[in-house]
Amino acid sequence: MAPMSQIPDSMWGEFITWFAKVVAGAVAIWKGIWPALKWAWNWRKRRREARKRLEKDVTEIKNMAHVMLAQMEVFRDNQIAQGEMKLQHLDISDKMVVMLSQLGELEFANEAFLKFVDKDLPDLEHSNWISSIVHQEDRQAVREYLNDCVKNKRRFKYEFRLNLNGHGVHLVEFEGKSGEKAGYFINVKQKQ
Repeated sequence: MAPMSQIPDSMWGEFITWFAKVVAGAVAIWKGIWPALKWAWNWRKRRREARKRLEKDVTEIKNMAHVMLAQMEVFRDNQIAQGEMKLQHLDISDKMVVMLSQLGELEFANEAFLKFVDKDLPDLEHSNWISSIVHQEDRQAVREYLNDCVKNKRRFKYEFRLNLNGHGVHLVEFEGKSGEKAGYFINVKQKQ
């Protein structure tokens, strides 16, 4: 092997040029990778913070929904006993939207909705009091759709509105994965 002093200057020049290219390439790669690594780290951090906020929101909405359903049931039972159904006096907001399904609470929303719908309302005008405006489907069809939403992780929105003249209007709006929608109005009317 030739001593270091005997290596031609041209080879040293080639080595230095090659090494400089390697260093420049490594720097370029790092400059390209670093923003992606930084973005990934920040994204993970944002996801963690969003998950914490979501858990807090789910708890608050579940508590709100439990209170709302309890108030609705007690008030409705009292009004039925008196032969009246004046839901505008109910102590909740004029419009309350519970999107539990979008927060991973499909089972809870399904259970809460069916619990309210399945009550016997003998003093009201409609004993089978689900009337479907969009597809004219019956109680069983609505139940099957709800169960299908839960099984296939579809989203649906349960909305309670107060209406004038003592009529309560409940709208259940379903939205599937492909964006199709079906709406059901549940009319609670005072028997004339």
